[in-house]
Amino acid sequence: MPLNPDRNLILALVAQNENQSLLKASELLANDFSRRGYQTSIFDMHAPNSGKRLLQVLKEGQVAFAFAFAGVGARFSIPDGTNLWTAAHVPFVALWHDHPSYNYRQHIVDSSYIVHCYHVLDHLEARQKHLPPSSSRSTLLSITYDMYGESYRPAWAQRNREILFAKTGSSPDAWAEAWKQQPSTLQKILWALAEQAKRDRNIDLTDAALTLFEAQRFPTNDLDTLMSVIQEVDGYVRSWRSDRLVRALLPHPAHIVGSGWDYLKSEKRRADFFDSIPTHDFLGWATHYRILANTNPLWRHGIHERTSLGMCYGAVTLTDRTIKSDYLYGGLPNYAGFEWDDDLEDVIGSALRLADDNDADYFSAAEKTLKERQPNAIDYVLQIEAAVEEVRRSAGST
Repeated sequence: MPLNPDRNLILALVAQNENQSLLKASELLANDFSRRGYQTSIFDMHAPNSGKRLLQVLKEGQVAFAFAFAGVGARFSIPDGTNLWTAAHVPFVALWHDHPSYNYRQHIVDSSYIVHCYHVLDHLEARQKHLPPSSSRSTLLSITYDMYGESYRPAWAQRNREILFAKTGSSPDAWAEAWKQQPSTLQKILWALAEQAKRDRNIDLTDAALTLFEAQRFPTNDLDTLMSVIQEVDGYVRSWRSDRLVRALLPHPAHIVGSGWDYLKSEKRRADFFDSIPTHDFLGWATHYRILANTNPLWRHGIHERTSLGMCYGAVTLTDRTIKSDYLYGGLPNYAGFEWDDDLEDVIGSALRLADDNDADYFSAAEKTLKERQPNAIDYVLQIEAAVEEVRRSAGST
C-alpha cells in the first residue's frame, strides 16, 4: 500500500536518450509501484508544455514523490530560485547508474527533499568523498534479479541466433585526436590515468586522478576540470573496451547493435551491424540469442543492465568481470566472465561451446542462487519507499 493514501501519485520524469532505455526503465519501475497500489504518471520533459503540466500536477497536492533515472529534474527551480522539490514539499528520487563526474552539479543540489540513489558503491563513495556536502541525501540500492520478468525466458531450443552485443560505438582513435587539443599538462594526466585504468579494473578513478593532479601540480580543488578528466577517461576506456570486444567478435556470427560503428564496417567480418533499436523492442529481440555480450565502464562494484539481462534471460553472459558481477554470478554456469589480458578469441570460443549445449537450461540452474544474492522487484521498490520516508522525516514533509 502507498505510504500515504492521500498522496498516492508517483511521477516519473524522463528526458529521452538514443534507444529509449530511460523510458523503458521508468515504465518497468512505474509498473512495480502500481503493484504496490500507487497511481503513476510518466512525464516526457521534452514534450511541449511539460514544465507547465508538471507544476500543475504538483499544485494539486496528490504527488507522493517523483523519480527520475540520471537525475532528470533534480535542479528544477521556481522563478525565485528555490529548488522545485523544496518549494513543492515533494520528495524527489534521483536514480544513478553513471559516475558522478557526469553532470556532477546534479549530485550536489542543496535540497533536503532530494535523495540520490546509487546502484554502484564506487559512485556513492565518489559522491561522499569528493563532492561538496549539500542538504540532499544519498543511499545505495541493490539491483533486482528479475527486472525483466519470466516472459523473456524462452526455451533454449527457440534461440536461433548466436551472439548479441548492444552498445553505442566510438573509435578510441577519435578520443586520442580530441585529447591532442588539450594543454600539455592535461594531456599527460589524461593518458596516465587512461593507462592505469586499462591495466587495473579495480582502480578508484577519482583517487587516481587526484594523485596525478598533485604530481603535475595541478589544482585539485578545480572540480570542473577534475570531473571533466574523470568523465573523459571513463568514456575513453568504455570505447577502448567495446572496440576490443567488437573486433574480437567480427569473425563470428555476432550481431552488433548501436550507432557509431561505421569505422569498423569495412573490416573483413562475419558479424553484422544494426542501427540502434528502442529498448522495448530490444528486450524481445534479445530472447533469440544464446550469448549476450557486454563491456563495463570503470567500476568495481557495478553490473551493467546488459549483464543482468543476460543472466535474467538464462543466456550465456559474456562480460568483463567486476567485483560485483563475480559476487553475484561467480560459479553460475552461464556466467562467462573474462579479464582484459585474456585471449579474447579463447574467451569467445569458450562461450560458444557453452552455447552449443542444446539441452541447456541455464536460468533454472542459476535461479536459486540469483534469488539468494539479489532482491526481487518489490524489494527494490521497498528500498525506494524507505529512502522517501527518510526524506520526509528529515525534511519535515507532510
